[in-house]
Amino acid sequence: MQNHHKIQLRFIRETRDIEDEDQRDDLLNIVHQQDNLLRFTYSERSDDDSINTDTNTFTHQDAVSYLYRMFWITSIDEDPFRSVQFFIPGFPTFLMSVAAVKQNLNNILDLFFSVFRAWPVISNEELHECREIHRTRNHVQVINNTIPLIQPNLNA
Repeated sequence: MQNHHKIQLRFIRETRDIEDEDQRDDLLNIVHQQDNLLRFTYSERSDDDSINTDTNTFTHQDAVSYLYRMFWITSIDEDPFRSVQFFIPGFPTFLMSVAAVKQNLNNILDLFFSVFRAWPVISNEELHECREIHRTRNHVQVINNTIPLIQPNLNA
């Protein structure tokens, strides 16, 4: 089974102290399940240090709707998050204030939808294993040290 990168969103609280570091942040992990099916796991950190976790499975379209509602809710919250940090495969990690997320919501949702459609993303570990296996064979060529291509064995 292929190993897929996950998407992670870290919702950073306004009341976060330096001592707390990331222990008070809420997390949303998005994992590719199969074609057009994603697993969302939201973990909410409570004041009593307990963690409440909810897991849902969505199609790509339902996932974008869920994200739209989530970002809308964070923009009207009375006890708001300060910012959202995005960990998205194939893109640099970035941090946005909740106000900036609201202003750029269409672009953010477009980014998510394009990543949903582009999965699976092969992890570095899996790519390394693939290279090692194919380097031992004479009929393999590695182009740009990234993607191994199997060359036909014309002597067989």
